[in-house]
Amino acid sequence: MQFHSYQLTEDKPLKVVLRGMPDDIAEDEISQDLARQGIRVLSCKRMVVEQMRCPIPLVFVQLTKNNQSKEVFRITFAGSTSPWNSPVSIIRTRTTELPRRCGLR
Repeated sequence: MQFHSYQLTEDKPLKVVLRGMPDDIAEDEISQDLARQGIRVLSCKRMVVEQMRCPIPLVFVQLTKNNQSKEVFRITFAGSTSPWNSPVSIIRTRTTELPRRCGLR
C-alpha cells in the first residue's frame, strides 16, 4: 500500500521576494538585518540570470511562519536600521517555482 504525506500549511515557510535590493549587498547582510528587526530567516538567496549568471536586484527569502514574520511586508526601505537606504518592495511568492529565466546563486 502506498501513501503520501503533506506538510501542513501552517508548518510551511513564508516565501517572499525582495525587489530592488542592490547587487553589492551580501545575502548574509540581508539575513542579519532582518534578524535585527525580529524576523527569523530560514534561507536567503540572490536571484541571477541563468545564461549569464549575473545577479539581479531580486532576493528570495524563506521565513518561519509566525506573526512576527508578517512584519516583513511593512518594510519599505532596505536600510531603515542599516546603511543600505534603498527603496524595496516585498512580494509573496505564489508558487514554489521561481521565474523561468532566473536561478539562485
